Amino acid sequence: MRLYQRSCMAFGFQHRQPIGFYIADFFCPVTRLVIELDGGWHGEDLVRIEDEHHIAYLQRLGYTIPLFWNNEATENVREVLQRVAEHLF
Repeated sequence: MRLYQRSCMAFGFQHRQPIGFYIADFFCPVTRLVIELDGGWHGEDLVRIEDEHHIAYLQRLGYTIPLFWNNEATENVREVLQRVAEHLF
């Protein structure tokens, strides 16, 4: 993902950052933004339920968590970056 581009680097995004019991795919400590990229298996019932617990836990800690499918991040890069930017600015 292009979260390491210059426009996002100023926010100090970290990749695979542990937060409590979970590991965030991308994390911006300055804005308390956690970006999760999920593959198709996250649509399966047990994984989806675990994801819901994961998101609720991070939200209780005060994080904002936009979710994206892996294919969104590769096929619609501009749209994903625009949605991320909405949380940054």
